Amino acid sequence: MRGVDKLVSRISLRTKILIAVLAAVIATDALGTWAVNDRLLTGARQEADRQAQAQMAQTRALYAERAATLAAEGEAVALYPAVITALVDGNPKPLLQWSGQVAALQGTRVTVVDALGRVVARGHAPDQAGDELAPKLSGMRLALAGQSASGTEAGDEIGLAVRGYAPVRKNGIEGPVVGAVMLAAPLAAPLLNRLSPGTDTGVVDGLHVEAVTSVGQACNSSNTGVASTTCHFPLFAPDGQPSATLALTVPLAEIERARASAQQALWVVGGLVLVVGALAAWLLARSLTGPLALLTAAAGRIAGGSYDRPLDVRSGDEIGLLARAFDTMRQRVAAATTRLRDERDVLDAVLESAGDGVLMADRSGKPVVENRRWAELLGGQGLAAAAELRRLEGSHQQKFAQAALAWLGDPEQMVAAEFERTEPTYQRLRCYTAPVRHVDRTTLGRLFVMRDITRESEAERMRSAFVATVSHELRSPLTAIAGYTDTLLNAGPWDADTEREFLEIVARSAGKLAGLVDNLLDAAKVEAGVLRLEREPVRVERIAEQVIGQRRALLPDHTLGAHIEPGLPLASADPMRVEQILANLVDNAIKYSPNGGPIAVRISRANGHLTVGVSDRGLGVTAEQAERLFERFYRVDNSLHRTTRGVGLGLFICRSLVEAHGGRIWVESQPGQGSTFWFTLPVLADVPEGVPPAGVEAAASSAPREVLV
Repeated sequence: MRGVDKLVSRISLRTKILIAVLAAVIATDALGTWAVNDRLLTGARQEADRQAQAQMAQTRALYAERAATLAAEGEAVALYPAVITALVDGNPKPLLQWSGQVAALQGTRVTVVDALGRVVARGHAPDQAGDELAPKLSGMRLALAGQSASGTEAGDEIGLAVRGYAPVRKNGIEGPVVGAVMLAAPLAAPLLNRLSPGTDTGVVDGLHVEAVTSVGQACNSSNTGVASTTCHFPLFAPDGQPSATLALTVPLAEIERARASAQQALWVVGGLVLVVGALAAWLLARSLTGPLALLTAAAGRIAGGSYDRPLDVRSGDEIGLLARAFDTMRQRVAAATTRLRDERDVLDAVLESAGDGVLMADRSGKPVVENRRWAELLGGQGLAAAAELRRLEGSHQQKFAQAALAWLGDPEQMVAAEFERTEPTYQRLRCYTAPVRHVDRTTLGRLFVMRDITRESEAERMRSAFVATVSHELRSPLTAIAGYTDTLLNAGPWDADTEREFLEIVARSAGKLAGLVDNLLDAAKVEAGVLRLEREPVRVERIAEQVIGQRRALLPDHTLGAHIEPGLPLASADPMRVEQILANLVDNAIKYSPNGGPIAVRISRANGHLTVGVSDRGLGVTAEQAERLFERFYRVDNSLHRTTRGVGLGLFICRSLVEAHGGRIWVESQPGQGSTFWFTLPVLADVPEGVPPAGVEAAASSAPREVLV
């Protein structure tokens, strides 16, 4: 076997092609055998068709003769005086016996109806009478209209049958129609046997009834390999509508036996040729499929990304040369793929690590490269995701889709533009776009870089507003201080009361200035992360009462109250910062309750924390405004904004201080119904009301307290 393999491996590809040609000759011989067999089958089918058509013609003649006979017999019966008398006088009894005898002797069903189409007598069913047949049988309607008819139809208890119809007239041949006679022969075995003729080479295989297939006559040869033909011809009702189809199958036994003998000889010869061809094909396949299988497996490995396994083909023919060239190609592809994979990984890492959305589109706008950040920013992929962005500079009506179309049409243009959208949330984006060119300077497409600058623009806006507000807030007390100081120094002398009034104004202005500076310093400490708390045991209710008491004389239109749950534990907090939080919240409630009203401070214990609330019945805020109340520099845009002073740091500082204590702060508000600001502080321990902590005076009683000022 090794010698054969060695010999075959040395055969040139040309020799192998000659062997393949020899195999093709063998295949041609087999094809000729098949063609001869096909011609035999064609001849048998043609003979079957000829004989079947002849037999079908005889069957059609027998059917037509039977239909005409039934029609003639019906006309003869219609002339019987007994039939006419029975219909005219309405006495069907004589007809019942006669029609029953006819049905028994001739196998023909006789039915007599009156002028209205109601059954008077049935020979095959004497006890069934009175039902109407005219609506069910077209031939019956023709007979009652005075016309003899015949055909095949179904519609009564007989089923599908060959029928003859004749009108019964009062005077026999003339006169009005008093009824009709129907003779029917069911299309069952007795009638089908009478319609089936014999043949010279055998008998008809079978005559049977099928559903309506076509109106015309047709014969079809069998496709099963047996020499036989089935012919069909339609059967029509008296009104000309097709009602069924007769199918006649004619086998040709002698022709089939001759054809089988010829086929047997052909198969023997074909089998011998097949053996020889199989041996030659085996030798050829062994010499070709071995190296080709190795090449195929190697190609599959390369397609799967595996390049490390060399190709082991040692043949010296053309396939061996091809295998060696293929292995060289494998090595080069492996090196190139490794280099490209490294470059791709670096590029992907750069794109995915970028904080901006990056997309490269070809000249038609179809995405070529796109990072994940693009979809995160715009909510979708491709340029279509940014189509509805509205441009801020230039034409304010221009959408991104229009701008991108113009940029794609101008390969030399480099643009930086800003866009915005308002739904589902406001977003401001800066887009940078430039053409992408190949090393040969041909334009490959365009690069789009999208950056979210919503926070930057908002910070810039808030910075500008903050600078303007702080400038105004600083100028007012400084102006008062400078003015009254100059008045005291240069416009005197003044009496003691006037000087004191001027100095009080200077002191209040200095206090406002100091408070503003303190807020700015606290905000800076929070931002820098250097805010420090001096924690100690604290009675929060005492601080709340102190804050309320300090504002007593300043609030003639407001009613301040403290609702304190009895037996509250100590809080672990910085008392100065807690007072700052409460003061800010109470002052806010006062400022944004321009019409006065109650302002309540509520303190209770819940879930291991002290919960403090400051409520008013002022203007209130919307849900959208409530989400931003605790942002730095944020101020509600309402009717009081222009008259109420502040820089938007109070609630920001409150939130920072509460969170620094380990609590949380939130607001519940309805526009026009007021607001309630809540915050929590951690509990230090459950200390009885009568045992005060260091530095805190004891409470007078443990009953619930309400302090009204």
